[in-house]
Amino acid sequence: MIFVPFAAIDNHKRCVTIGVEFYTWLLKCFLNCFGRQPNVVVTDQDSATAKVVETVFKESTHRLCMRHIRQKLTDKSQESIVLLGSVYIIVYKHVYIPI
Repeated sequence: MIFVPFAAIDNHKRCVTIGVEFYTWLLKCFLNCFGRQPNVVVTDQDSATAKVVETVFKESTHRLCMRHIRQKLTDKSQESIVLLGSVYIIVYKHVYIPI
């Protein structure tokens, strides 16, 4: 399983956003180095990243990071912890579907 968030740092040692073209090049270089596609690729919920992963790693299964899903549910919900626990179980069983 490969988790593919990459960060870029400019000459001023600040994090910068990576464009789609650079990210495509980066994953193609990764593929060239390893010689085969990973079975599973895990990303955060960035749609541009997901498109690049699906374009470069056509045979890989793409999954969203469960930690990011849980964090968003917690941040956006005012519900109790017990209810959120039930939601996590539903998301895990029906959306995330581990391999």
